[in-house]
Amino acid sequence: MGKVYYYRQANRRQDRLKKTGRRTLTWLTGLLFLVLLSGLLLFGYHYVIHSPRLAAQLRIEGNVHLSAKEVLEQAGLSAGVNLLSVNASAVERRLAGHPWIDSIRVRYTLSRVLRIQVREHRPVAILDIGRRFILNDRGRIFKEWSPDDPEGLPVVKGLKFLDLDISGQTESIPFNAVMTVLQFGLSRNSVLPNHLIERIRVDRELGLTVEVLPDNSRIPVRQIQLGYTEYPEKIERLKRLLSYLKNYHGDLKIHTIDLSNLDRVVIRPIEIDLLSGNYKEV
Repeated sequence: MGKVYYYRQANRRQDRLKKTGRRTLTWLTGLLFLVLLSGLLLFGYHYVIHSPRLAAQLRIEGNVHLSAKEVLEQAGLSAGVNLLSVNASAVERRLAGHPWIDSIRVRYTLSRVLRIQVREHRPVAILDIGRRFILNDRGRIFKEWSPDDPEGLPVVKGLKFLDLDISGQTESIPFNAVMTVLQFGLSRNSVLPNHLIERIRVDRELGLTVEVLPDNSRIPVRQIQLGYTEYPEKIERLKRLLSYLKNYHGDLKIHTIDLSNLDRVVIRPIEIDLLSGNYKEV
């Protein structure tokens, strides 16, 4: 009986060892299969990501101030980038971090084209409040001015930081007045276009004075006093007045046209003695 019992125990141990061995072999076989499958998938992914057949055609639209090269550098993209390796959301976030970019849209097309549609801020003036900032056409500061920024923008002086709220929206009467004049200057046929304005001076009591670029053939006036109100009527009056002066007094050089009061328009020619206080009412 003792020998029979011993053989049974030995057989059980052998069966357990065989079962354990088969499980171990099965587990190792499965692990090897997973390793091979992962390797194949990794190779396939690497091949697809670097395949020249999936190279994206980059199309940049809407950029004015920024060059295509600057847009791509900000986006972290380069020519020949694989279309499947581009994360559109990440590209949009990187581009949105550039101060000149107002809005951005990145999308794919079926023809392997990656379209980057840029909308830049439209600068209208340099706001000088001790430090200089660039103002867009919606009255928002979008960056601090630097020597590399575009030239030829009107400089606004006389406003204070408190004339703006934190988001850059207009808050005060002087700022609203400045933006109204600048909006008139954006019109295609404006009699007082922004590119001919050298400076806008803000007097908190008397209103706005627009200083025109000297030696321009379109507006033979050094400065125009506009006050604070009735800008549409004043701009129209200025248009008729400049037409009249051109037709009947083409050689007259004018220092100031005072339109602060529409009932009393005053013209001060350059030739008069500025200390005498002589004026000509029209």
